[in-house]
Amino acid sequence: MKKIYRFGIGLLLCGTGLYLLALFLLYFFQEKLLFHPQVLEQEYKFTFSDAFEEVYIPVSDDVKLHGILFRAKDSKGLVFYLHGNGGCVEDWGDAAANFTSAGYDLFMLDYRGYGKSGGTIESEAQINEDIEKAFAYMEKDYQLRNIIIAGYSIGTGPATHLAAKKKVKALILQAPYYSLTGLSGEKVPLIPEFVKRYKFNTGSEILKVNAPVYIFHGTEDKLIPYEHSLKLKKKAGDRAVLIPLPGEGHNAINDSALFKEKLSGILKKI
Repeated sequence: MKKIYRFGIGLLLCGTGLYLLALFLLYFFQEKLLFHPQVLEQEYKFTFSDAFEEVYIPVSDDVKLHGILFRAKDSKGLVFYLHGNGGCVEDWGDAAANFTSAGYDLFMLDYRGYGKSGGTIESEAQINEDIEKAFAYMEKDYQLRNIIIAGYSIGTGPATHLAAKKKVKALILQAPYYSLTGLSGEKVPLIPEFVKRYKFNTGSEILKVNAPVYIFHGTEDKLIPYEHSLKLKKKAGDRAVLIPLPGEGHNAINDSALFKEKLSGILKKI
């Protein structure tokens, strides 16, 4: 009996040790789980069909962020776009036509370590600070009332945080989460909140946004369930419009015919 008891205690201690080790690794290396950048050489040549220019924005003494500014004919404003956690502007740039065709320039930023951007992502605060500096750099050529902030997937949290601080024309969210901690809890239970260093609490930030909010979400999204957008719509109330995309998953919203139709109507109206 004592042997069984000692064996049970040993298993418990071993399991506890493995659990604590997993939490330690998750706390210090969660960037590897959240961010999946594609890195480009500085000499890389883009071949987008839309008119574009490359932009480098200094965010610290030794780091510059890279982005692409797509130009529309007879531009009536700017869409400041924060893409998802995979790839870089090379992969996301084809979405520019959805905005430029409606008369808006579009600036798409690569986060630290993505594409031609320098540095590495280290914290949520750093991401938000970088984005605010990039926005300040771009808004010099546009009036705030003519700027729209947009975000896709992981970019929706920082986009909402930014829109909460700026009096912009509108906020467009594609496949947003109510909070990143809540989403991770749904995917991987039993992780203490203090371990999750990236909160991105869109639900609380959206209350501070004074601009109209347009939310697009695929009803068959398995990565970020549609219910997250339902919660955001409920939290934002009449200021938000939720446009469901029946049958769409997570990654192909920019290619959806319904999304393009609804987005074009919104951009031509506002």
